[in-house]
Amino acid sequence: MEESSVLAYTTGGEKTGSRIIDVKTREASRFSSRKNGGDYGIEVGEWLIHHDGIEFGIQALKNALHCHIIFVDEVGPLELSGRGFSRALHDVFNHRQVIVVLRDGLRGEFASKFHYLKFREYDLSNGVQEIVAITERVLNEF
Repeated sequence: MEESSVLAYTTGGEKTGSRIIDVKTREASRFSSRKNGGDYGIEVGEWLIHHDGIEFGIQALKNALHCHIIFVDEVGPLELSGRGFSRALHDVFNHRQVIVVLRDGLRGEFASKFHYLKFREYDLSNGVQEIVAITERVLNEF
């Protein structure tokens, strides 16, 4: 199963950027860095989201379309505004069972943008144990 993950890296204990990693192939691409004026990408606050990292993530999502369950952590303001991984999300949502992580403040906007989806909400405030329980429930529905 193709999966990807974003891992943060730090310099002197301070987050300075992140890389997106395809867990299956171990390939990686830069994903974000602090704005420094020399790079290009999508500006989000003090961060720069690199186009090559977004394309890498979009490809990982497309490669996962054959999987029974796809985990998306997270759909955020970029995707809700039609940027970021939004191009791949419509395909993912139309083809598979998906578990999506959202910030509390984005639930309404997500429901409005993806109004055609049938979805259930789960509270993940209990952390990893709750994520495991939800995953088991979803798997048992197949």
